[in-house]
Amino acid sequence: MDRKAGRPLRVWIGAALAACAIGLLLSASQSFRWQSCCGSDDLYRATGKAESFPGSCTTFAVSYGNHVLFGNNEDFTDPNTYIWSVPGDAGSYGGVYLGYQAGRPQGGINEVGLAYDALALPATTLNPQPGLPPKGSSDTAFLGRMLSRSATVEEAISFAQGYNWGASITFQVLLADATGDAVIISAGPDGELAFTRKPGGDGYLVATNFNRANPDNRYGGYPCWRYEKAAAMLDQIESEADLTAGYLQSILDAVHAEGAKENTLYSNIFDLQSGAIYLTYWHQFDEVVTLSVAEQIDRGASPVRLRELFSQETVAQAEAEHHRHVARAAREEWLNRHGKVIIGGGGVTILGLIGSVVYLHGRRRKHVGEQ
Repeated sequence: MDRKAGRPLRVWIGAALAACAIGLLLSASQSFRWQSCCGSDDLYRATGKAESFPGSCTTFAVSYGNHVLFGNNEDFTDPNTYIWSVPGDAGSYGGVYLGYQAGRPQGGINEVGLAYDALALPATTLNPQPGLPPKGSSDTAFLGRMLSRSATVEEAISFAQGYNWGASITFQVLLADATGDAVIISAGPDGELAFTRKPGGDGYLVATNFNRANPDNRYGGYPCWRYEKAAAMLDQIESEADLTAGYLQSILDAVHAEGAKENTLYSNIFDLQSGAIYLTYWHQFDEVVTLSVAEQIDRGASPVRLRELFSQETVAQAEAEHHRHVARAAREEWLNRHGKVIIGGGGVTILGLIGSVVYLHGRRRKHVGEQ
C-alpha cells in the first residue's frame, strides 16, 4: 500500500480514537459529578460527606472535675447572625443570646451559667396538656423565657413541665448548667416530653439532628457522623487539663459545615463557670473573639452583627471560601442540566467518525482491488 494513500486513513482512525477518549473522560467526569452532588442543598462537609436538610447543628456539654464547657456549631443558610444581651430584673436572670435578626435566639447563656441551644428536627407528635398554660406560638421566645427564669437544669425541666407544648414539636434543646448537669428535651416515642440526662460526674452529652429520645425522628442519616465524630473526640478528654476551649474548637472544626448554601455561620463555646464566651465566625477557627457574659449584660448591648466583631481578613476569607463553593455548585448544576446532552452529542460524533473510518477503509480496499 502507498504510504501517502494510507495517511488519511491513519488520520481518521486517530481522530476517532481521540474522540472516543474525550467522550469517555466526559462521561466519567459527569458520572463523578452526579454522584458527588447532594441535591438542592449542595452541602459539603470537611469530611467530604454530604447531607441535605434545614440546619445541621452540633451541640454538646462536657464536664471534668471543676471545668464545665458548652460547645455549639450554628449551621444554617441565613448569614445575618447577631449577638445581644438582655438585662435581668427581680424575677429573671440576665443573659447573652446568639441568633438571627428580629430577636430570634438560637441559643444563649445566662448570668448564673445556664446555657442552651436548639436543634432542628422533623415535626413529630406531642400529646397536648390542655390543663397547663400554653407555651406560646414562638419556640425561640419560650426558650428565652426558660433561660431567664432558670438557674439550673432541674429548674429548666420544671419550667418546661409547667406548660402545654401543643400537639407537635420541630426541635430538641440541650441545656447545661455550671454544676455539670445537662439534659436534652425532646418528644419521646410515646408523645410525651422526654428528658435525656447526662450521667452524673465527669462526662458529656451530645445532640445533633436525630432525636436522642426517638432516633426515628431525625434529619439526615442515623447514626449521625457528626455525633459520632464529636463523641469520639470528647472521649479523649481524660483530665481537667484536657478540657479546654481550644480542644472544643477542634471538635467544632471537625464537624463544621461548608457549602454553597448551608454553612457553620458561627461557633460558640461557653465556660459555664467563668462566664467566658469564645466565638468564631463562618468556620474560620484561626480567629477567636472572647467576651464576658457579665460585661455584655452590664453594657446592655443591642444586637450586633457577628461579622463586625471579627477582623476584615477573617470576614474576607469567609466570603472568598463561600464564593468558591457557590461557583462550584453553579458548575455542577450546569453540568447536571447540560452534561447528558454534551455526552450524547459526543457519542453521536464518535459513531459518525467510526462510520466514516469504516466507509473510507472500504473505499480504500475497493480502490486497491481495482488497481
